[in-house]
Amino acid sequence: MSIGSPSPDRRSPGHGWFAVAGVAVLAFAAVLRLDRLDAALFWDELWVVELMRAGPYVPHFNPMPPLFFWMVKAASALLGFSDVALHVTPFVIGVALVAAPLALRGLLPGSLERTEAFIWTWLLAFSSPVIYYSARLKQYSLEALASLLLIGLCLWCVSEIHSKKRMIVFFASASVAMLLLHTPVFLFPGCVAALLLAVWLAGRMATHFPWALAGRVAAGSVITSLCFVAAYFGYLKPSPEMRYPDPMYEFWAHLFFDGRWSFVEEWSRIWVGQMLNLVKFFWLAAAIAIAIWIARAVIRRDVVELAKVVVGSLPVLSLLAASWLRLYPYGEVRLMLFLAPGLYLLVAASSMELMRALPRLAFTGLTILLVTFLVQQVVRDPHAQYFGATDLRPLYDFVGGSHRSREPILSAPADAKVLGWYYPRLALLISVGSPEDATPERLGDAEGFWTVARPDAGRPQTDQYTLESQLDVGSVRASHYRRRK
Repeated sequence: MSIGSPSPDRRSPGHGWFAVAGVAVLAFAAVLRLDRLDAALFWDELWVVELMRAGPYVPHFNPMPPLFFWMVKAASALLGFSDVALHVTPFVIGVALVAAPLALRGLLPGSLERTEAFIWTWLLAFSSPVIYYSARLKQYSLEALASLLLIGLCLWCVSEIHSKKRMIVFFASASVAMLLLHTPVFLFPGCVAALLLAVWLAGRMATHFPWALAGRVAAGSVITSLCFVAAYFGYLKPSPEMRYPDPMYEFWAHLFFDGRWSFVEEWSRIWVGQMLNLVKFFWLAAAIAIAIWIARAVIRRDVVELAKVVVGSLPVLSLLAASWLRLYPYGEVRLMLFLAPGLYLLVAASSMELMRALPRLAFTGLTILLVTFLVQQVVRDPHAQYFGATDLRPLYDFVGGSHRSREPILSAPADAKVLGWYYPRLALLISVGSPEDATPERLGDAEGFWTVARPDAGRPQTDQYTLESQLDVGSVRASHYRRRK
C-alpha cells in the first residue's frame, strides 16, 4: 500500500450479506442491553444522582466529566429518576458504541476494511464489560465511545496525511474531547505518534522531508494539549474536598504502578481477560495474530496498519505512566473500559491479516473464538460475576415492607445509601454500622431493629432481642430483631 492511499476492500463480493449481518449484530446487541435497562442502582450510581440533583456542575468538585454530567442531567429532567429513566443515557451510548465501527467504515473510507469493521463491532457488541456498563449510570461507556471516535478520526487522517481538512477535523475533535472528558488525554499521545509516523513514512518516499506537514501535527498537538491544561486546572482537577466518598481513594491506592513487572502482569491479566470474556487461549491467539500482523505491516510499510498498532497499544503505556505518577489507577476493569476499542481494533485488524495469509485456517479459528466469545457472555456473563452484581431490590423490599415505626436500621455503607434511595421514609432511621454495633446503648428503648450486612459480619451485642425474620440475597443479609417479651 502506498502512503496515504485508502485501504482497499479485498473481499468486495457479498456486500449485502455483510450489511444484513451488521444490522443483526447491532439489533442483538441492543436487545442484550435493553434487557438490563431496569437494573437496580448501586451506591456508586447514587453519587451521580446526588450530584445531578444538587445543582449545576461544580468545577473541581465533580468526579464526572462535564459532558456526561450534562447529558444525564438533561435526560433526568425529561424522563425522571426511575431506574429505567436513569439508565437510558448509558443505554443509548452503549448502542452507539457498538454501531460506531460500522458507521466509521461508511463515513471514513480508507480507515477500515469491511470485515475488520464487522469483527470490531462483534467484539464491542458482546463484550461483557461493555454490556455491563451500558446499563450503569457511569461515564465509562461515553469515554469508550470517545476513544473509538478519536481512533477512527486519527486513522482517517493518517490515510490522507496531506489533507489539511482531515487534520483540522481530528485536532478540533480531540480538543473538544479534552475539554469535556477525562480519558482522551491518555489516548491522544498514541494518536499524535501515529500521525508523526505517517509524516515520517511520507518523508521517506519524498525527495524532501515534509517539514510543513510535521509542523501542522506539532501545532495541532500543542493547541490540543493546551486545551487539556486549561480544562484540568480550570475545572477538572479534583479538589481535596471533592464530593466523593473518601474510602474510594483508599481503594484505588493498590492500583498505582510501583515499578514491578508483576504488578503489570497481574492487573493486565485481569482487565484484558475480562475484555476477552475469559475465553481460554483467546489472549494467546490474539498475541500471535498481532505479532504476525505487525511484522507484515512493517515489511510493507503499511502506514494505516502501523497507525492501528500505535493507537491501539500506546495508550496502555500512557496509562501506566499516569498510574506510576499516582494520577490514575491501572487495572480496574471499569476504569480501563476506554481502552476496549483500541484492544478490539488490534484483534480485528490482526485477524484480517491472518485471513489474508491463511484464509481457511484463520477463518475457522476466528469463527470459533468469536462464537465462544458470544456464548461466554450469554451463558456466564463474566463481568457481572467479577463485579458481584446482584439485584438487591427484593432485600430492600423485604426491609421496607416489614419495617415498623421507629425501628433503627444498621447497615453497611453501600446498602445504607441504596436502601435510603428506594425507601426515602426510612432514610432518617438508617445509620452506618455492623450487627456488632447493635448494643443496648445504641438501640435505647427501640422495640425492634434491623441489620443489613454480609452474613459473616457478626451478631448483635445484646441478648434483649430475638431474631424474628431474615432474608439473604446474594452476599447480603437483612435481619429483623424484636425485643423479648
